[in-house]
Amino acid sequence: MKNKVVTYLVVIISVIIIYQINRSERKQLDKFQQSFQVVEGRLGELFYQLQAIQYGMSQLSSLSNPLANEANLNFKRTEDNTCQISKNRSREQMYDFETNFLVVSDGSGCEPNSILHDKIIETIKIAPMMTFLAGRAEDVISLYFISMDKFVITSPKYNALVIKPSEFESKLFTRPYMQQIF
Repeated sequence: MKNKVVTYLVVIISVIIIYQINRSERKQLDKFQQSFQVVEGRLGELFYQLQAIQYGMSQLSSLSNPLANEANLNFKRTEDNTCQISKNRSREQMYDFETNFLVVSDGSGCEPNSILHDKIIETIKIAPMMTFLAGRAEDVISLYFISMDKFVITSPKYNALVIKPSEFESKLFTRPYMQQIF
């Protein structure tokens, strides 16, 4: 009888110990998998950022940058004297999202040889990197480049459709982070 009780007791304690070891192992494995997923996500973000930098540098360093060529740009003046500038699709573009940006300014942005027009043409070279980041990174909803010269580059394009140059002062330049620049 004593032997049976001791045997049952040893079996019960062994089962409890094995259960605790398995449970602990599962918890550690779950923690490891969660950590692995976090690291994998961060590496993916880093990969996209490095790709964006490489892509942007290749766009900026090309001797004949097609984006700076005004023939590849579409200038549209709306009824309320808003200038909207976008890039036309071309066979040379590497990604679909390369044309997914819009520049918004007042009407003088659409006038060739105006100061604002020249500044936009000079600054529009950053648009490929913006569209790359906005088009590839899942956690980026949109990117804005707000110029003190009163034009905005946005990606994706649809975010700029609601921006009016008459609202630059009242909406964009009154934000706290813009006040710190002044």
